[in-house]
Amino acid sequence: MNKREWLLKVFSGEDTGRVPVGFWFHFLKGSEMSGALQDPSLIEKNLDGHRRYNEAFHPDFVKAMSDGLFYRPLETFPDMHCAHDLASVRPLKRDHPYFNACVDLAQQIRRIFGDDILIYYNVPAPFHHVIKKYNGTTVMHTLPSCITEDPEAFRIANNALVTDMITLSERVMTEGTMDGIYLSLHNDNVFSTELYEEFIKDGELALLQAANAIHSYNIAHICGFAGRVNNFDVYKDYPAAVFNWSLHTTHLSIQEGKQFFDSCTCVIGGFDQIPGSLIHKGSREEIRRFVFDLLNVNGSAGFVLGADCTIPSDTPAEHLIWAREACREWEERRPRTAFQFK
Repeated sequence: MNKREWLLKVFSGEDTGRVPVGFWFHFLKGSEMSGALQDPSLIEKNLDGHRRYNEAFHPDFVKAMSDGLFYRPLETFPDMHCAHDLASVRPLKRDHPYFNACVDLAQQIRRIFGDDILIYYNVPAPFHHVIKKYNGTTVMHTLPSCITEDPEAFRIANNALVTDMITLSERVMTEGTMDGIYLSLHNDNVFSTELYEEFIKDGELALLQAANAIHSYNIAHICGFAGRVNNFDVYKDYPAAVFNWSLHTTHLSIQEGKQFFDSCTCVIGGFDQIPGSLIHKGSREEIRRFVFDLLNVNGSAGFVLGADCTIPSDTPAEHLIWAREACREWEERRPRTAFQFK
């Protein structure tokens, strides 16, 4: 099997023997995450990061980092003086330079890694664009308060951004040759279940359903970056095949997650991602022991070894190699009994 065939089997819940390994870094700083249309050098900086990563590690599958184009360009949003102004947000045209740039980035990332590997494009949940643009302004201290002030205006804005993210996903998959999306979700536990389900959930479901109509295996990432704690209940029935969440900021284990998420056939995770954590600073033996313990508990069916989120950008590539070597060694040593995905 090539890597593409191998990962598709793992994503469907099969036990193929060796566990695949998937880690990823951000290649740009936080302040650069949405500025590439104004500064094209950010695209080359991002692509150079992908090249160096591929040369150093040769990953088993790829999360295409959309750094520089992660958020819809901030200048495409109206100025906001009150919550009602969200009603002025409109979807971008399908041929907007933003979407064209995302397709071009996806195509260039595909050329770096080749055709025989799965590549998933990093897409933020629609309402995250609203937070990026407006959160912390004098008229939007928190998103829930903004929704409460003018629910219809938020609904209009969110629907526009759902349309945008569906357009983006469709274009990077059909024109950019991506195999699916890696949908970044978080609610920071500040929304009630009722508020999230009334105003946000339907749009995220529509986005995943649109992606599933093109490719069957898409990834839902419930982001625990920087210690975020999320309300997982709202994500239980999200139609993703593969889930990735912070094992270190929640009490939901790998096996519990496999049972909890209705459509889950594979989990990505294992390592913490914070600076100073094991994958960042650990020794070869510490990483090896952690991988053995993890696989002894969880087996290899429907599992990809990775981290809670993006790992520190200065993590040595040899640490990732040690983790992959440990997966191979575990497979050679484990009892010849098949682990079944449950």
